[in-house]
Amino acid sequence: MLPLIGKISDKKLILKDYTLDSGHLRGLAKVMQMRALPIKAVLFDNCGVDDTELAILLEGISALDGIESFVYKNNVFGQ
Repeated sequence: MLPLIGKISDKKLILKDYTLDSGHLRGLAKVMQMRALPIKAVLFDNCGVDDTELAILLEGISALDGIESFVYKNNVFGQ
């Protein structure tokens, strides 16, 4: 989990070409739900996140106040 925290800069979590699994996302979502991270913007670009993992991530993000931007691209989409 700590490497993900290190990707936060200027209240932006930017992950590009950073492979994540569901364990990473569950941990990140839990920290977000505790409102322990000052995040205003999120970028996930080519991180291998699928639909189920995106749902986990969105649960965490929904607990944060003040999200201004969420970008999710070049990941895995199912039907």
